[in-house]
Amino acid sequence: MKNYNKIVGKNIKEIRQNFGITQTKLAELMDKNLRTIQKYESGTISLSIFLLGYLSELFDVPIEDFFQYEEPTKTVFYVELDR
Repeated sequence: MKNYNKIVGKNIKEIRQNFGITQTKLAELMDKNLRTIQKYESGTISLSIFLLGYLSELFDVPIEDFFQYEEPTKTVFYVELDR
């Protein structure tokens, strides 16, 4: 099962960084403390739908963007052994 707290947190961090906003500034804009923002971004705690809606408006992105998940690509390495 996917950990949606981690997915949402990763996407918040990525979107925030794309806008050039620090965690400290985001905390100020959301009326939260820095540690709370860090916990959101690490997926330790979840956000309410109200706060996701606020972030959606703040960053002008669809709320679905916070739930986007791509399976990591698996890279296989082959090593040729001399026999």
